[in-house]
Amino acid sequence: MRPRLPGVARLGGVLALVALLSACGAAAPEAEPVDLTAGWQYRWGDSPVGDDGVPVWVHDRADDPAWTDTAVPVGMPGRDGQEYLWLRVPLPEGDWADPAVYFTSVLTPFEAYVGSRRVYGYGDMDEWAGHGYTAAQWHLFGYGTASGGSYLCLRLLASTDATGVPLMADNRALAGSEGSLLRYILVISIDRFVLGCLFLLLSLIALDLYQHRREQAERYYLAFAAFTLCTGLAFSLTAELAQFLIPSPVARFGVAQVGIYFFPVGLFGFCELIAGADEKRPFRLLWRAFGAVGVALLALQFAGFPFYVHLFMVWTATLVLSVLVGIGLSVRAAAHGNVEARIFYLGLIAALLFILYDVGFAVGAIPFWRWLSPWGVFAFVAALLHIVERRRAEDRRQLAVYSEELQAHSRELESRVEERTRDLRQKNEALEQALNDLREAQSQLVLREKMASLGNLVAGVAHEINNPVGAIRSAADVTQRAVERLRRAQAGAADGPGDRGESEERALRALEMNSAVVEEASERVARIVRSLKQFAELDEAEFQEAVDVREGLANALVLLESRLTPVAEVTQELGEVPAIPCWPGELNQVFMNVLLNAIEAIEAAGADGRGSITVRTLARREVVRVEVEDSGKGIAAEHLNRVFDPGFTTKGTGVGTGLGLSTSYRTVQKHGGRILVESEVGRGTTVAIELPLKAG
Repeated sequence: MRPRLPGVARLGGVLALVALLSACGAAAPEAEPVDLTAGWQYRWGDSPVGDDGVPVWVHDRADDPAWTDTAVPVGMPGRDGQEYLWLRVPLPEGDWADPAVYFTSVLTPFEAYVGSRRVYGYGDMDEWAGHGYTAAQWHLFGYGTASGGSYLCLRLLASTDATGVPLMADNRALAGSEGSLLRYILVISIDRFVLGCLFLLLSLIALDLYQHRREQAERYYLAFAAFTLCTGLAFSLTAELAQFLIPSPVARFGVAQVGIYFFPVGLFGFCELIAGADEKRPFRLLWRAFGAVGVALLALQFAGFPFYVHLFMVWTATLVLSVLVGIGLSVRAAAHGNVEARIFYLGLIAALLFILYDVGFAVGAIPFWRWLSPWGVFAFVAALLHIVERRRAEDRRQLAVYSEELQAHSRELESRVEERTRDLRQKNEALEQALNDLREAQSQLVLREKMASLGNLVAGVAHEINNPVGAIRSAADVTQRAVERLRRAQAGAADGPGDRGESEERALRALEMNSAVVEEASERVARIVRSLKQFAELDEAEFQEAVDVREGLANALVLLESRLTPVAEVTQELGEVPAIPCWPGELNQVFMNVLLNAIEAIEAAGADGRGSITVRTLARREVVRVEVEDSGKGIAAEHLNRVFDPGFTTKGTGVGTGLGLSTSYRTVQKHGGRILVESEVGRGTTVAIELPLKAG
């Protein structure tokens, strides 16, 4: 996120002003600021206002018994429900060009008086929501010229806690020139502000590493980011310089409190990562507990809960105990050779030493020089950075090892893949050769089936043609005898008329009868030849859009007539059916195969007398159905699911090739149809062929 330009410009202006004042001070040296530590007095209640509109208490004498000596900001009992607190302190004498007073942390609205003059006011005491969230604010205000011994009187609105004192425990008051006080503010807060900003920058870098790189040490980055983010918010926003960027104390310290309450989450989360297996669970419980308590304390503080201060003190004590426990666990882990635990322990000890100085100042045990806790945290953050870098280096080393192992595995895998590829190539070549052999064998089997069908066809055609040819030969013999008889009759006519007329009449009748026989036989031969020619032509035909399947059935019946006549009585129920798109030659082969199977099934039954074969054509909704029903021996139920397998036959050894129905099945499938078989042993078989009306 880009910084806000107005805030940056404001900070730049303040720093430029401080530099200018510092330059002016260097040109004309002036006295340093003076701590207002002695002579403080307090008085609970509110002063009446005089006729001049000035509170009467500002004119009280120095020895007025109504005022009680105190050490600001503690030791002011006797509130008794009063809503206002008055403080006063004598102003020191000093050679200051622009005398001013600096207060480090005041929680509530107040007014400042020097003599009868109201020199400063902060907030509206009448409208201030005194029961809400409060935050400290530092104040710098001039008071003009004042004679020695003049008092600075403060009228403050009491705070909401039990003491009512609206000053922070680390509150300090100084008097001096405005330039020297600004330089003082810069000196005591610049390191805390800069270190806080540095911690925020480190947290952003750690979050970026956690978000994008996703290395093995990603949880270290997250814990480190949480800790540096919280400490950065706490230090940068509580530094005096932050007031120039964020004037609102509620907004500034509200965000700072988030960092204060939640930095233990990052601290103990980091401890969990570097701890041994036995110490991980306590640290995990600690950071989760502090996370939940932090949310609760923030809610109570913003809601103005009256006992918030006591809860915060309990939280602080719990944090101290938890840190001591963490130190003990770190020492235990370090004693077991955990190098990271040793680094963590040393960094934490360094931070605690610096923090102890700030605690000593806050309780008044040692004089104030500057806030050192940011430098202690800086030393601890440096230790954490060293641990993170060690983990990152270890991760890189392991990554390099894994990379080498991965490369070795990759080379091994490439070798195996190459070997497998070579093996697969050989197997593919073998499979391709086997496929070619299988295709060759299939072609030979199909050719064998066609040759077998052709043999049956030729045998039947030869038998069919032989009968009319015999009839023609017999008729030719009768014709020859009739011609001889006519010649004899013609020769005998020369000797006498005798019975010439009767002999010629018989010869003529014989010739007429022979002519009829020759004509019938010739027609029969012509019909057989025509059917055979059509069958042969259709066998070579390409795909046709409209074919009447009944023509193919009729041709097949004619060609098989010599096989059918002695075996079965054929019934043709060829109903009207629409023409279909098909390869007619292939369908004729199917019809021949099915009819031959029916003939052989009836022959195998061995029943007395002739069997029966019924051929039907039916028009269904989407298909043309051709049925061939025979009265043969039938097929057993356990064999029905195998009738389309290549080589399977129920005709016995040496009878058929077992490819008829297999070839027919593939042909019908090629046309987008299906072939069904229903059979019962002893009653016969029905083969149904369904062919679609539209090409698929």
